[in-house]
Formats: sequence, structure tokens, C-alpha cells
Amino acid sequence: MRKRVIWAIVVYCVGTLLTLILFAMLSTNATGEESGTLFSFAAAMLFATGWFYVTTTHLLTPQIKLRQRLHALTEEIVHELKLPLATIRSNAALLRKSCDESKSRRRIERIEAASFRLERLYTEVTYLLTKEIKPVEKRCFDVAEAIRERVAYFAEEGRNPIEMRLETMKIEADRIGFEKAFDNLLENAVKYSDKGAPVEIVAKEDRIEIRDRGIGMNETEMVRIFERYYRGVDDKEGKGLGLAIVKAYCDEAGIGVLFRSVKGEGTTVVLDMSKVIGCKEER
Repeated sequence: MRKRVIWAIVVYCVGTLLTLILFAMLSTNATGEESGTLFSFAAAMLFATGWFYVTTTHLLTPQIKLRQRLHALTEEIVHELKLPLATIRSNAALLRKSCDESKSRRRIERIEAASFRLERLYTEVTYLLTKEIKPVEKRCFDVAEAIRERVAYFAEEGRNPIEMRLETMKIEADRIGFEKAFDNLLENAVKYSDKGAPVEIVAKEDRIEIRDRGIGMNETEMVRIFERYYRGVDDKEGKGLGLAIVKAYCDEAGIGVLFRSVKGEGTTVVLDMSKVIGCKEER
């Protein structure tokens, strides 16, 4: 895509230069009358319009077709995955109700949990594909409700206890993008804390805070936290993309993000929701 943009700029500059040369040549050959100058200008503009249309169409048409194919592929993925997932979930629920043996029930519950994770995964893949094609529609939702849903997912892993104090906070934003950003922040809070150390989540007025009692960061580490592929601790899992994703989403959504951290004591992440809080309309 970057190469096509560069080529489009080059084509525009060349077209502009040729237009000026053509206009100068026609003006020189004109009789000096006003009608001759107007004719020269009209001819130059006609040439420029034709040149721009032909070259830009040639450069941009493949990109447009690629986006159309990607959009069609996204719709096919949604259609093909939604039905088998619904079938797995509905049948697992029926089996759980009719099964009396405890070991079998636990296995069925694991199948249900796996199907929910798979559904979430395909939702995120669909979201990422759609985001590359067109802007994601913003909608009104309750942040407290979204946080509870994501915390319930993390609680299944049996890691750190998570304490929540959440007030209703309705915002207008891209919900899946918000959930992905929140997941990354909560995952970091859990990953860099001792197992059993509590993580606190507070949503009040126009602020969200995620507090951990983990390893914390010094000033040097704080400067680089949003760099892609940067990892403060090499022995932890991850590729160093989490906070870069958080920063990109927050900048795009208009959410402020602030880190406060003390080495050896823990980290607090503050999300300023003041610019997105409130809904223009209920959806």
C-alpha cells in the first residue's frame, strides 16, 4: 500500500509538470488573443484530467478489488463459523442437563468453555479483518458490564484474585476494541504479579483504574512501554505488542492513558474516559 501511495504522488507530480509544459507550449503558439489563452488552458486541463484518471485508476483499482475480496472473505468466515459454534454450544448444554455423572458433566462444561473461547477468537479475527476494510461502528455500552464479562473470562484461569468496584459508565466507542485493550492491561497486571496478589479494578465517574502489586517499572522502562516489541522482562510470555495495541486504540478512540509505577511495588493504569463518556443515542 505504501508503494502505491508513493507511485500515486509521483504520477500526480509528473501529470502536473506535463500540464504546465503543455499549457506553456500552447500559450506560446497562441495568437495572443484571450480566446487563444482560454483554449490553451482548457486543453491543458483536459489533458491533466485524463492523465490523472487513467493513472490513478490503474494504481488504485487493484487495492479496491483486494478490499472487496477481503470483505467477502470476512462475511464467509462469519457465516461458516457461526453455525457449527452454535451447534456445539446447544448440544453441549443439552448433554449437561441430561448427564448425571459428575466427571462427564465436567468434561461437557470444558467443551462449553472452549466453544465460548473459540467464539471470542473468531469475533476478534472478524473484527480485525473488518477494521482494515472500513471504520468500525461505535456504539453505546456500559463499561462496567464489559469489564465484568472480561474479568469472568480471566477468572477461569484461576490466577490472581480480582477485586472490582464498578459504577455504571456508558460510553460511545468501539466495544471490541475497548475489550481487547482492557484484556491487554489486565493480562499485564496478572502476568507481572505474584500468583495470589490481588488486582484491583475501579470504574468511577470518568476514570478507570487497574492496580496491581507486581514488579513495577522504573523511569527508563516507563519511557519505552508503548514501543512495539519492547518487553521489560524477557522471561515472561508475550511479544511486546500488548501496550502498543492499547495505545493505538486509546489514541484513536480519544481515551487518555496514564501509567503510574514504582519498581517493586506495582503499577496503576488510569484510563481517562471523559471524551467518550455518555451516549448520543441508545443502540
